[in-house]
This record gives sequence, C-alpha cells and structure tokens, in this order.
Amino acid sequence: MTSNPVTRTADHHVLIIGAYGLIGYGITKRLVANGYRVTGLGRSPQTTRRVLPDLNWLYDDLTTQTKPGDWTKSLDNITAVVNCSGALQDGPNDDLEALHHHAVAALTSACATENIKLVQISAVGAKLTASTPFLSSKARGDAAIRVSGARFYIFRPGLVIAPHAYGGTAMLRMLAAVPVLQPIALPEARIQTVSLSDVSEAVRAALDGRIPDGLECDLVG
Repeated sequence: MTSNPVTRTADHHVLIIGAYGLIGYGITKRLVANGYRVTGLGRSPQTTRRVLPDLNWLYDDLTTQTKPGDWTKSLDNITAVVNCSGALQDGPNDDLEALHHHAVAALTSACATENIKLVQISAVGAKLTASTPFLSSKARGDAAIRVSGARFYIFRPGLVIAPHAYGGTAMLRMLAAVPVLQPIALPEARIQTVSLSDVSEAVRAALDGRIPDGLECDLVG
C-alpha cells in the first residue's frame, strides 16, 4: 500500500517522541524547517528548555504509557508520530522492556485506532534473537508494530553521525583525539554509520508520502 503525498498545513501535526535526543533533535529541526507543525514529547522539562526551547512540548514517562488508552491525550489532534525514544540499558529511570516494547505496542495500537501514521526509529541488528536486551527489546516493539494494523515505517539506523557527539560517537571521537598512539577499543566490532541528515530525510520522505507504507529498512552508509 502506498501513501498519498501530504499537503503540509497547520492541520498536519507530527508528534516526535524523544525530540531532544540526538536523532529526535535532527528530525525535529528538519521537519520544522520544511513546514511541519511539530510537538515534542519528553520527560525532562529542563532538557527541553535547553535543547529546543521554542518547540511545543508534552511531558510523560513512556515506561508508564503501556496501555493504548494511556496515549489518548498525547495523540489528540496528531496526524503522524515519529518514535525516537530509547535507552541503551536498564537503569533507575529506564526499563528497556517497558520503553521499547510495551509502550510501543500500546502506542501503535492507539495509532491504528486513530489512523495515525507511525515512523519507528529502531536500530540495526534489532532481532528477537539478538544477544543484547537493547536490541531484542527493540525487536519486540518492532514486531508489535507489524501486527497492529497501523500505517507504519520502521527505520533501523546504524551509528548515527551528527555535528554534536552523543553515546557511541562521543567514544569514537574521544579515541580519535588521543595523540601519538591510537587506542584500540572493541577491535572486532563492526561499525555501520549513517548521517543524522540522511535519517532525518528518510523520515521526511515517509511523512511526505514519497515512500510506501510498511517499509522496513536499515539506514547505513
């Protein structure tokens, strides 16, 4: 099934979950620059005011948004959702299974009911058989999207390269800056990269209706 190209008006309203993260920030800036009406969803008012102070914001903790009805308020007057939320490991404030699986399953069910398009930012290597909780929980969220009946896209970026460093890219830049002797970290690891600009453009193409609904792909260089 293919999407019809959209006309971006004030009625075309995109909710970006995790809009102040590395990927969410780039996507938000791209969509706003191209005429989209955007609202961000995050859990830290302090971070939102620092990173994107001019954006309209909603606040919630995704680990508590695990039933379709929990999303009713956030999806009011929304025509598309871009889910950039995620955490690398469980912690005091992060539950990978709730964040990557249960919250996503509830979100996509709500989107299907309201005919809201969903763009899921997953990760390269997200498989049910993956050896890490990060990737396997991401895969369970992706699987819930596939069977939901929602209009969806699943993009799996590799290591995202952006002008500002974050996570894995921060580590690589730190190692590259060591003078004289180059440290070797994780020498057997395979790294596939993609620019933040390319990820943002893929999302824009999906929302514009330039690529078919139901597309799943890795985004790597």
